[in-house]
Amino acid sequence: MVVNDRDVGENAHYTLQLRDVRNSAGTFTVHPSSAMGRTPVVIRVSDVKGLDYDVTDPSLRTIVFDVVALVKGKQV
Repeated sequence: MVVNDRDVGENAHYTLQLRDVRNSAGTFTVHPSSAMGRTPVVIRVSDVKGLDYDVTDPSLRTIVFDVVALVKGKQV
């Protein structure tokens, strides 16, 4: 994924976070978490236990998250 902020200088600085929508809390991390301008972004697995498909509850087999961009602490 690539994130792009066409502003220049300090106005092009943003932070990235993952927001858990369904069953993703603690399973993934976003890298880099802070960037400027146009930046390639990688979502990494931080806890493989969250990827276990052999669970009795079928609702745990679906993982959904949002990547959220923040500028000066406010979601954009």
